[in-house]
Amino acid sequence: TLLSTLTSPPSHLHLTSHSFTPLPMHSISDSLVFLHLHLVAVTRDMDFVHFRVAATNEAGRGPFSAPVTFQTSPAIPGCPGGPELKSRATSTALHIGWRPPLDNGGAEIQSYTVQLDDGHQGSFTDAYTGPELEHSEHNLTPGLTYRCRVCATSRAGHSNWTPPVEMKTQPTPPQAPAGLEVVGKPSQNSIILKMNPPGFDGGAVVTSYCVEMNKDDLWVKVATVANPQAFGGKSSTLTCSVTPLSSGTLYMFRANCINSCGVSPFSEVCTCHTAVGCPASPTCLEVGNKTANSMHLRWQPSKEFGSPLTGYQLEYGISGSKQCVVVTCDSLVCSHTLKALSPWSSYGVRARATSAVGNSEWSSLVQCTTLPSHPSSPSSLSVLSRTYNSLLIGWCAPDTNGADITQYCVEMVSPPLSICVPAMETQCMFRDLSPDTIYKVRVQAENAAGKGPFSAYILGSTLQAPPTPPQLVLVSAGSQHLKVSWGGGKRTGEEGRGLGRREEDWGGGKRTGQSLLQYVLQYSTDGTRYHKAYEGTGPTHRLNKLHPATKYYLRVAALCDGVQSEWAEPAVFSTTPTPPPAPKGVVLSQINPSQLAVSWKPVQENCALPVVYVVQLKTFGTDYLQVYEGIETSCVVSMLAAKGLHEACVRAVVKCEVNGSVEKLWSLSNSEAHCECRGTAQDEGKEVVKQEATGQHIISDTSPLQNVVTLLKKEKCLTVAFFIGLFALIAGLIIVSRF
Repeated sequence: TLLSTLTSPPSHLHLTSHSFTPLPMHSISDSLVFLHLHLVAVTRDMDFVHFRVAATNEAGRGPFSAPVTFQTSPAIPGCPGGPELKSRATSTALHIGWRPPLDNGGAEIQSYTVQLDDGHQGSFTDAYTGPELEHSEHNLTPGLTYRCRVCATSRAGHSNWTPPVEMKTQPTPPQAPAGLEVVGKPSQNSIILKMNPPGFDGGAVVTSYCVEMNKDDLWVKVATVANPQAFGGKSSTLTCSVTPLSSGTLYMFRANCINSCGVSPFSEVCTCHTAVGCPASPTCLEVGNKTANSMHLRWQPSKEFGSPLTGYQLEYGISGSKQCVVVTCDSLVCSHTLKALSPWSSYGVRARATSAVGNSEWSSLVQCTTLPSHPSSPSSLSVLSRTYNSLLIGWCAPDTNGADITQYCVEMVSPPLSICVPAMETQCMFRDLSPDTIYKVRVQAENAAGKGPFSAYILGSTLQAPPTPPQLVLVSAGSQHLKVSWGGGKRTGEEGRGLGRREEDWGGGKRTGQSLLQYVLQYSTDGTRYHKAYEGTGPTHRLNKLHPATKYYLRVAALCDGVQSEWAEPAVFSTTPTPPPAPKGVVLSQINPSQLAVSWKPVQENCALPVVYVVQLKTFGTDYLQVYEGIETSCVVSMLAAKGLHEACVRAVVKCEVNGSVEKLWSLSNSEAHCECRGTAQDEGKEVVKQEATGQHIISDTSPLQNVVTLLKKEKCLTVAFFIGLFALIAGLIIVSRF
């Protein structure tokens, strides 16, 4: 601002400045004025500005005044550059640097001011004021982010603050947790602990807590608890349960915490007693001396947890079995002998301590096998089979008790008899015993350890003596049958020869006590393979459908009350050859009054034996009389009555030796012929022939009346029988009708 006092009233003022550059002309009034001139275009870096004034009126411009020199005032400086870290931050210090402002406002920068907040986004406070371009701030909190700003100061004033720049100190391991607290009342085997956070986390979030327990003067980690806040969770109470613990025991705990920089120191030790509880399990359970039936056990005393021990219990059982036995020891002695055990058996044993509070846990299971012993007594002794003179005794093998059985001793009481049986057999046969007798038998097993106990006695009785086997007798033999008898059978004549005794020789098939005797008959064609032919009570039997001229082996046995006798000595019998057929074409003719001629056709021979023909002749009213036997097919009969009706019968016979005797095999049927002799010469040449080859009559005669008379005489007996039967029938009908 230029202030001038003018003595003449100029109309205009001409101002120049510095290098006397014309400035805008200003009109003025006639009166005295103060001219205020603002120079805007003056640069801030000018030290001095020179002015002069000239007045102008109507006559022109007057001379300039003497120059006047003025100096401009400086402006506030610009913002410094930065701030920034000049070196790596530490946990408690920041080394900050900045640059001078590009525009100092026309005045020299006198000082710089550095401000920091509290690390929690709070207000700024002066940390440094001075001319230096860097500063080290110490005693900061580790792990905090500080905001820093700088301003420059000149004689014109303070510059604007730089934008805040965040600078973070390095974090450190956290402080020790504030302590451990017991939550609630401790139980017998667990304690719940609460971790209090540390006073300072070292500038990094605590990620987890570690709890250690003193065990035998050694600190052992028992729990690790994660901090939910480290993973974006909400803040919560940090607790952990330490288990399993022993009852009635004093425990010491300590804790530390961990962040990204490391582990904090441990907290103060927290001590706590668990509740009084059951004692600890016995330790060092072991087996001492053992036998086949016992074992001695010993163990270390159990630790008491606030309650005195009252005793010990043992539980044992055979391995693999669900049945166990619990034995209570009466004293606090840490040993006990188990008795009445099974030999050569694997046992599992465990122990536990008892107190007024309760029982401890079972100790570890100990396996032990008893020693081998003599075998047990055989079981299931029974009579497997019996006869009249023998007993077969059987049993089940007993437990070997660890040693293989070497043999069995089977003992009979009366009469005293002992039999040794190999170990692989469980049967014994007593022979040559008395029939229908009771015997007492017992069995004993033996192995390398010794002889075991005898089994209980068993009573076994032999059967009654079987009947004597009968002997076979041949009653009759045919070409397709054999009839035999085994007692009392008799045959007449040539028959009745046999190899056995008669029935009366052995009692006729009866036994005392009214037991019914049965017989079994078998036959065979080769003497080795027999087939049953008959079983029953009868003393005879006929075997049919046999082969002619074949040898058969027969044997018989008696059976009574299920007891069969020995088989009788086989008897050999043979069937006869097939009998020859009846001769055919028999013709009876009269040669003269005292002779008759008989002829027939020869039969076909079925075997190599010669065929003999037998001719029998009878006159009406008399019996047959053999008149011829020979191999010829015709014969002449003399010494006949002069007159009468004659009948001739022809049969074929074969002689053979069967079963030790000569038998005659007659043809199955007869061939007959009839002839009536008249006794006169003129009657010669006439003949009446009746030929019966198949059982029918063929009559040839010149007088039919004589033929009828002949038939009536032949059938007279049949006629008489017919009338007698008819009369009896009529009489019976009359009697029935009356009643």
